[in-house]
Amino acid sequence: MKKLILLAGLCLATGLSAQVQVEEPVTFQETKLNIVKTNVLAYAFRNLNVSYERVINQWFSISGGINYVPKGKIPFIEEFDFSNNDIENIRNANVSNVDITIEPRFYFGKGYGKGFYLTPYYRHSSINLDNIIIPFKDENDKDISLNMSGNTTANSVGLMIGSQWFLGEKQNWVLDWWIVGAHVGVAKVDFNGKTDRILTKKEQKDLEGSLNNFDVATVEYKAIVNENGGRLEGNGLWPGLRAGLAIGYRF
Repeated sequence: MKKLILLAGLCLATGLSAQVQVEEPVTFQETKLNIVKTNVLAYAFRNLNVSYERVINQWFSISGGINYVPKGKIPFIEEFDFSNNDIENIRNANVSNVDITIEPRFYFGKGYGKGFYLTPYYRHSSINLDNIIIPFKDENDKDISLNMSGNTTANSVGLMIGSQWFLGEKQNWVLDWWIVGAHVGVAKVDFNGKTDRILTKKEQKDLEGSLNNFDVATVEYKAIVNENGGRLEGNGLWPGLRAGLAIGYRF
């Protein structure tokens, strides 16, 4: 009887040992360290995007991404809170945009690149706008307009929280929820417009008034007017929010 009890004890101990070995966490050498993703919600805004994340260790990774909005009308322009005049100025404007984002991620989960994370990030933005219509009066008080185009460039820093999951039998698929993020930076604005004729002094004064009434978000700018047209240039804060739902593949 004692031999049977001893044998049973050895078998139980062996089974427990084997079970512990099976449940050991995946080591750094065994895990998949590369993740390619795209934010699917951004496509509603004509935003083509891709990002790459490299896992460094269990709690840290480096990610970089690029967003590209091809030239076209401003998405959902009617939903923005502009005055009626501002909407008319940019209703038919064309916009294109490139964002480059770099972010170190700090994970608080148990897996490499998996679980809740906090990430500070840097973003460089370049926005091109054309066909901005600035109305003003000619010498005879008739309505005419100046067609302007130009660029806004911004460099911003921010902070985002999110959570990432691995899906599928082999956990190759990735779901990354960008819960909420916010950034602020400095932007430079430069817009130009030229007329097809020489403007009179009266027309230049009226154009200057229209340019000074044009709203460029939080940017402080100055209007420069001459007989050939006008220009807006300035600098200011560039705030923004960030959220999304990305799907990807790890390898």
